[in-house]
Order: sequence, then structure tokens, then C-alpha cells
Amino acid sequence: MSPTLAATLLLAACISTVKPDDKPKYKCGNPIISPLLRDAEDEEAPSLRIVMGTNARRGSWPWQALLRFRLSLDPTRPVLTSSVALCGGTLVNKDWIVTAAHCFDDLPGVDINFRDERRWYVQLGKYNKNMQESTEQTFQVQKLLVYPKYNRTVRYDADIALLKLNESADMTDFVQPICLGKLPPGRRGRELCYITGWGDTENGK
Repeated sequence: MSPTLAATLLLAACISTVKPDDKPKYKCGNPIISPLLRDAEDEEAPSLRIVMGTNARRGSWPWQALLRFRLSLDPTRPVLTSSVALCGGTLVNKDWIVTAAHCFDDLPGVDINFRDERRWYVQLGKYNKNMQESTEQTFQVQKLLVYPKYNRTVRYDADIALLKLNESADMTDFVQPICLGKLPPGRRGRELCYITGWGDTENGK
């Protein structure tokens, strides 16, 4: 038997052993836990406003990332007590987060470089940002890329950045990537979208 034929038969044998149940459990944009979506007849449906939104179901937006800024570079200090939650982001694959460039703008009078990768943690699988949770995965930022055309003097102009995690995220019921794709011509700005993150659901709360 020739090596080519042997390799072909081996490949065919391997393919024949793959069952439908062996397909990946987690697919981008398909959370295992269904989110609350807009329904005109549902009193618990999400608000149409960004301010004073609605509490999400735990794990229903598994691509949501929490960005924490390290106040101390001491590696022995716990993440929760040595950092503050400053921004949100979105998991686009197991290694990369997309977020807003303005998160890394320096603050007047603060002598800290906000574009120093060592200063940032990324947490996935989070629900309560103020508590340690069994579903969370915490990463350091290996690389921080701010879009070159970002212009902080023009609000939200090219306001995008990418973060590479120091390790690949594990896909779980609470950690999954969002799908990236192109909108068909003429559809831009005409889709119903959902905005997620941590904020106030009512005044002062």
C-alpha cells in the first residue's frame, strides 16, 4: 500500500468516527443561557434606554468582558482589592477583546500611563463586578492596540482598541465569543441592538 493511499484511508477512518455530538458545544453569538430580549408585551424586557437599564440574566451575555485597572503593580495583591473596574469589552475569540480606545486616555493631573499593559486585567464570566465568582476567568493584558486613527479631541471618533490576553480563554457556559460579520448593503443602522455592561439601573444604584 502506498503512503498516499494509507494516509487517505487513515483520514477517512478518522472522519467516519466523528459523530454529530462531537461538534463544538459553543458557537459564537449563541449563549447557552438565553438573555432577556425586547418584547413589547413583556414587562421584564430590557429598557430601550442606555441609562437606567435592566438587570441581565447571569451568563446570558457570555462575551461581555470587564476591564480592571491595576492601582498597584504588586503581583501578590488580589485582583479585586488592587484594581478598579473602569471599562467593558467584548470577547471576539479566545485571545482577543475589543473595547473603546478612550478607556486608555491619560487623565489630567494623574501621573499614570493608562496604556501600560501591565496595568490592566481582563475578567470574563463576570456578573457581579464587586465579588469573586466561580464562573470568572482573569487574564493579564499581553498587548494593547489603540486604533491609529483614534482622535480623543473628537468624541467617539474611531474609538476602538484591541487587547490580547496573556492566555487563551476557556470556553464555558459563561464565556463565549461574539460573532463578527458584515451587514448587508443598506442595512447599516437599521438593526435592533443590545448594549450590555455594568452601570446604574436606577438613580444612584
